[in-house]
Amino acid sequence: MSKQVKQLIILAGLILFMVVVMLNNFKATKNKSARKQTVTPTSASVVNPGVNQENKNVSAQAAGAVDTNKLGLQRQRAGQAWGRDPFRMSASKEYQRSDLILKGISFGGDGRGFAFINNDIVKPGDKLGDYEVVSVERDKVLVQKKDSQSFYLTLPKE
Repeated sequence: MSKQVKQLIILAGLILFMVVVMLNNFKATKNKSARKQTVTPTSASVVNPGVNQENKNVSAQAAGAVDTNKLGLQRQRAGQAWGRDPFRMSASKEYQRSDLILKGISFGGDGRGFAFINNDIVKPGDKLGDYEVVSVERDKVLVQKKDSQSFYLTLPKE
C-alpha cells in the first residue's frame, strides 16, 4: 500500500468517527428537550392516567392561578414608583458648613471642573442643600450659601 492510500483510509476513519459523535450529541439534546416537556404541569396530568378528571381540572386551575398571580404581581410592581434616581443629584440633604468635606477635584477634557464633596459629584451651578457650588478651581471649590455667605473648600492635607 502506498502512503497516500494509508492517509486516505485514516482520514475516512476520522470523518466517520466525527459523524458518529455528532449524531450522538444531537440525540442527547432531543432527549433532554423531551424530558423538559414532561415536567410541565399540563403534561404531567396527561402522563398520569390514574388521576380522575376532577383532579386534572383542579391542577390546571391551580397552574393558571399561579400564572395569574405572577402576572398580577408583575403588573403591580410596574405601577410602583422606582424610588431614587441614582443619576440625579439629591437636593433634599441639609448640610452645615462643617459637614461639607471636599474629597477630590477633577477636570474634564473641555476644561470643566468637577468636585467630589461628601459623596456627591458636583459641578458649578449644582446645589448641596442650601449651598451652591459657584466655581471649581485647581485646589479649591467656591461654595455660596443662599444668604450670600461664601467660602472655599480645600482639599485635606495628607
